[in-house]
Amino acid sequence: MQINPMLVASSAITILVDVLAPLVLAIFLARRYQVRWRFWLYGVLVFLFSQGVTRVPAMIYLQTRPVVVEALKEPLWFWTFLFFAAVTAGLFEEGGRWLAFRWLVPAGERRWRTALMLGAGHGGLESVSVGLLTLAGLIAYLAVTLLPQQSLGGQASQIEGVRKQFAGLQGWEPLLGGWERLGALVLQVALTVLVLQAFLRGARWWWYALAAHTLVDFTTVAVMHQAREAWKWGLGPASLLTEGLLTVYALVGAWLIAVLRPKNGEEVNTAAEPPLI
Repeated sequence: MQINPMLVASSAITILVDVLAPLVLAIFLARRYQVRWRFWLYGVLVFLFSQGVTRVPAMIYLQTRPVVVEALKEPLWFWTFLFFAAVTAGLFEEGGRWLAFRWLVPAGERRWRTALMLGAGHGGLESVSVGLLTLAGLIAYLAVTLLPQQSLGGQASQIEGVRKQFAGLQGWEPLLGGWERLGALVLQVALTVLVLQAFLRGARWWWYALAAHTLVDFTTVAVMHQAREAWKWGLGPASLLTEGLLTVYALVGAWLIAVLRPKNGEEVNTAAEPPLI
């Protein structure tokens, strides 16, 4: 078997984007707005607990139940479950952000710049997690391509499945994953800014964040599903359509971040280094 060098290169670039982009954003925010790194850590903890140790394991368990697997073969149940997944993602993540602002962030620090840093941590852990999964897939692809089949032992069949997934990709397609992470990072920051408004402008803003999160999650997955299953598009065209929609959402998110910035601005102290915690 021969390695596709463009596929490896584009995957490596995507991994670097997934891992480095959130860190670069956090460093920029810390220096530009003198915002404390502990708020970035709060964002990391929010994503870890709202998804990693609660919702994601529960969803995996639910989706592997035989009765659910059988029910999802029916279109009505499939779309109902897809909407349920989108709503619960919003409930857990936006609920986690609200709890962070309520219990971890002091009232005097409930500011626009704090929301940026908290959102960067939230989206940052998500992005790094995806990058590490992509790295694991790339290593599996290289292993099954370069190593003799007999050396893979009992993992041969699983790794072969990964190789087939990579072999079915165009050389440039992994780059879409990096682009998706950049857009998702913007959206995570924007949603955090929306949740902050619940403490500044009224509780209804939390519901706006929940609605926005649900809309993004539901429509992006729905578009990908329709393109692949109903319209029989290949993975590349379907991904381009989905990432195009996500890009539109990210642009709206960037606009919200700018619009919700305090009108009088926030003073930036460039004379001293920001505190580390």
